[in-house]
Amino acid sequence: MTVILRKYGLGYLSVPKVACTSIKAMMFEVENGFAFRPFSANGQMRWIHNFYPSVPFAELKRGRLRDLHRITVVRDPIKRALSCHSNRVVQHRELSREIAGERLAGSGLPFDPDLSTFVRNIAEYSRRVAEIGHHTAPLTVFLGENPGYFHRIYRFEELPEMVADVGRITGKDVALEVMQRSSGSAKIEQLSPDEIALLKDYYAEDYAIFGAYF
Repeated sequence: MTVILRKYGLGYLSVPKVACTSIKAMMFEVENGFAFRPFSANGQMRWIHNFYPSVPFAELKRGRLRDLHRITVVRDPIKRALSCHSNRVVQHRELSREIAGERLAGSGLPFDPDLSTFVRNIAEYSRRVAEIGHHTAPLTVFLGENPGYFHRIYRFEELPEMVADVGRITGKDVALEVMQRSSGSAKIEQLSPDEIALLKDYYAEDYAIFGAYF
């Protein structure tokens, strides 16, 4: 499950690359009364996503959400793909030879792809490297195909309003701290018309179902 604050009648469904790390950290503090900090247990690091994993909508136990005020945040799919490149490819180097060598072996796909190469091969990179697939999967994978399921869908640009609403619903003094900072930010202006068209086609279902929010 993503985040269930049953005490406050609130449920939040997350989408990777839509401020979900920051929102989950905020929700953790609401639920527990203290800020989350990564820690090691049995030799393994534990992160906020271990407590509130982003899971496919088809795998949700939706009965647990039935009586909750359900919210989510959406973002233009192209901007999500750009964020994935900046954060997961450039900063974390998840498509480097050291990390993805075996999974990209024999594919002909370049390691550490620049933005254009990444966009033009997004489907194949996503298929071969699970971390990339997770962060580029369509909104519909995590939110389903019915916007009416949610009581409120916030645009990415409406994050301050979402934070204010969470504070009002929970009665807590909440704040959203930026948890994921990329060393560089890719811009839509860097994409060619063909690359923009490719991404719009790749995320056609998202644009059809959630396009009013972008």
